[in-house]
Amino acid sequence: MKTNPILSLTAGLLLLCQLSLPAQTVSVKSIEDGGTGPYKAVMTVEKALPGFAVYRPADMQAAVKAEGRALPVVIFGNGGCAVNSRGSYSFLEEIASHGYVVAAIEREQAGPGGNMFDPEFVARQKADGLSLIDVVEYLEKECVRTGSVFYKRVDPACVSAAGYSCGGLQALALGVGGDERIKSLTILSSGITNPGDGLAGFLLKEDLAKLKVPVGYFIGGESDIAYPNGLDDYRRINHVPVVFANYDAGHGETFAQPHGGTFARMATAWLDYTLKGKEENARIFRDCEPGEAFGGWRIECKNFNFASRVFTMDTDGREAPLVNASDRVTYNAAGGIQGISGTREAAIKVFLPAPEKSTGAAVIICAGGGMMFHSWGNDVESMASWLNQRGVAVIGLKYRVNAPQPSQGQARRPASSAPLSLPDITGFDKLNQANCNPDQSGTSHPALDEAAEDALKTVRLVRAHAEEWGIDPQRVGFLGYSAGGGVALAAMLRADAATMPNFLASCYGPSLENVTVPENAPKLFIAVRAVHGNVAAGMLALFLEWKKAGANAEMHVYDDGNGGFGPVDTGTSSGLWRESFFRWMQTNGFTTKRAPGGPAGPGRPTGPRPAPGQRP
Repeated sequence: MKTNPILSLTAGLLLLCQLSLPAQTVSVKSIEDGGTGPYKAVMTVEKALPGFAVYRPADMQAAVKAEGRALPVVIFGNGGCAVNSRGSYSFLEEIASHGYVVAAIEREQAGPGGNMFDPEFVARQKADGLSLIDVVEYLEKECVRTGSVFYKRVDPACVSAAGYSCGGLQALALGVGGDERIKSLTILSSGITNPGDGLAGFLLKEDLAKLKVPVGYFIGGESDIAYPNGLDDYRRINHVPVVFANYDAGHGETFAQPHGGTFARMATAWLDYTLKGKEENARIFRDCEPGEAFGGWRIECKNFNFASRVFTMDTDGREAPLVNASDRVTYNAAGGIQGISGTREAAIKVFLPAPEKSTGAAVIICAGGGMMFHSWGNDVESMASWLNQRGVAVIGLKYRVNAPQPSQGQARRPASSAPLSLPDITGFDKLNQANCNPDQSGTSHPALDEAAEDALKTVRLVRAHAEEWGIDPQRVGFLGYSAGGGVALAAMLRADAATMPNFLASCYGPSLENVTVPENAPKLFIAVRAVHGNVAAGMLALFLEWKKAGANAEMHVYDDGNGGFGPVDTGTSSGLWRESFFRWMQTNGFTTKRAPGGPAGPGRPTGPRPAPGQRP
């Protein structure tokens, strides 16, 4: 890398005089020309922080005044988990020039040798990464010490853990540690390796579930050796906002270019978004639109909250919490609701997209869970964010399910609330009217009746509030997973003109009762894996019932594994089902944007309207 690491002695002394550095700063360097940001940056070594280099604006006071706030902190793990940042000098100085205090390990001696496949060496490098927290501890003391260059000029509670290559693993290790001062992760050409790849002892893939802050992966394209690991991390992270950004630069990134090249600019944009709250950068990271300023970048993202308004109600339209005393709740590592069981009081959670994005479409999501619980985090929260991003309102329905089994000594639940399970059927030709219920008599199941009632009340409620919520009452439909698909189908079979959905989508959710397709049947979308017990047969039978009735139906059968696949991208063909579903909605006119009060445009769906004056 071409740099000017040390000023001449005269220039260095002049700079020291200009800065009037306090006694604790023992050396200062200027890299290149101080960066392209508004604040010329320098690299310093602080007496009270041996073994680290601190990159910061030369004039901290001026930077704080211009920013209107104390400067955020970036702690950086060096490439190769090295104990000096020489390969990243220009990159780190560039970030600092945009109003950041950046720190990296900087030591004269590399310590005992080793390689990336030596467990002892890896343990030492991981410890070095964790020692980056020492920088934050130091800055916490300095920001309140009168006379310090950092006094009231740095915010050690607003930190991004960043790192390149092996240093990215050090940053991830800090992220899974749960330190509340860390607000985001900036991972450059890195990702956790799979077992057997040599570095499995550093971090394990299951550690990703412990992350609680937004993560940005910035990779050098498919030629980057970190590409498969970073992509696999991205696909596994389903509980916090995550970005996967690619630029074809290989594993060397653009660090050798002046000012760190486009990777420094992209990393700065990410830091501005996650640490400084610059909402204009949401276009890049939430909408995946890098724009002309970042030509050549390809960006994917997920798990962001794209809702402009989120609230909960009961199915009668009264303000109410999502969970109550009858519910048993499990939480994910980030503290969000993962599962809800024992529900005896229905409720909804409404996620409305930003008005400028809204298409007027609304999807009522019925989570899976075998009529015993709700897979809420996977089926509702994740999909709500994805659909909100595309302008679709989401209403997560917590329908009534079977009560949990009683503890020993308690009264047993009524036999009528026994759990539903699928019969041993291997072919759709053995199903009676696409009915997958073990009871082939056609008698409805009490639990299914209750859940269907909750679903129909939700349709009525959504249409009653359509104008207030920015929803077209003729663009309201269901999306059900597993047993939730059966609930959505049961609701449709019981619907009147005011509650008939305009569309119905079922992911591996067969009917749990006889199906007689009505004349005004909604358009049907089906997604299922070919190897999924009796479910695939039930879905195929359902598709054929729709087609025999002359109704509109589309079916996607994936042969890439077995069982359900949920709303996340699995990296296989079924992982693309969401795009297929949304394209299906587009094709059928459900997401055609329209001016307020105007026609829906080509392909406007037809269907029932709520009865005049009808209220829940």
